[in-house]
Amino acid sequence: MSKNVCKGRIYKANVYMGPTAGGFASIIRFVELKKKSCHGCKYCGPIDSDLQEVNWKDWPIIDIEKAEHGKLYTLEVCNVGYEIESGVIDEWDLKLVEYKGDKNEQE
Repeated sequence: MSKNVCKGRIYKANVYMGPTAGGFASIIRFVELKKKSCHGCKYCGPIDSDLQEVNWKDWPIIDIEKAEHGKLYTLEVCNVGYEIESGVIDEWDLKLVEYKGDKNEQE
């Protein structure tokens, strides 16, 4: 059995805080680092489609509020639920996880 070696999509967090027209806002923006990210495989493909189709009010990313400016992150699938009769995965969550890098990577 082969081990999942996909590192997924790698994002750099940009956290902005400041005044707005009606008060104060904190905005977290994630920019994909395409050179560091997986270029597409069977492990990260479903996450990509989820990100495009998701209703963010009903399905937030776990720990997104913990993002720190300038740090690198990836998304992991967690809280997987299975359909009882068929055993097919029918629910899951995405969790923001700090990307520590590959031992073979050089900054």
